[in-house]
Amino acid sequence: IRARVVPGAALALGIGDTCIARIVCGSAERGPGTDRQLTPETLFDLASLTKVMATAPAVLCLVDRGIVGLDDPLGRYDPSFREGGRERIQLHHLLTHTAGLLPSRRFYQWCSTASELRRAVRAESTVAAPGERVIYSDLGYLLLGDVVETLTCLPLHRAWVAPPLHPLGFPKPRFQPRGARAPPPRHSEKPQPTTTQRTSSRRIRARISSPPARRRTSRWPAAMCRWISS
Repeated sequence: IRARVVPGAALALGIGDTCIARIVCGSAERGPGTDRQLTPETLFDLASLTKVMATAPAVLCLVDRGIVGLDDPLGRYDPSFREGGRERIQLHHLLTHTAGLLPSRRFYQWCSTASELRRAVRAESTVAAPGERVIYSDLGYLLLGDVVETLTCLPLHRAWVAPPLHPLGFPKPRFQPRGARAPPPRHSEKPQPTTTQRTSSRRIRARISSPPARRRTSRWPAAMCRWISS
């Protein structure tokens, strides 16, 4: 913070139900005439943590209930993946980033709706054979989210918090892609993104670190001891 790499930081540590430390310091945005402070109630945009806190748990809950199998081909749920070598992609490949899909692309520059994003993702060619190597891929988890929506008949931002699909007891997380209708947050502050950019030589403000997160994103308070204990 002193080096002005980030405007602020929030930390919460806990063991079981005991909170050991809660530290919040610095600002959400800092610049000439602007110094919006971080507080324990500031919401942070979790960006790619949505993969492990929403999409993966949703898929594994469906596996536990026998609705889907880890070895199921993606083409069983998505006709776009039934030929051209892509028929070999299985759900476990998507979960483990071994499907051979492109890491990411700035779809937000030309996709303005979820349907446009889906079409663009499905049109991408693979860059490796399934299981050949690990390539961290946003595209794979976008496709997994679509599988969850297909099987639950719910949009992902509702499916992942709907019992019994998500039984982990998270304290009211919020997941709202652009354009989705969702209840107002219980906190009045706008969500705080998770990396920074310099908008001028003297101003530092936060921004979302993962471009696809501008379509799908989950949000969490800065003080997270109850989540850590669960």
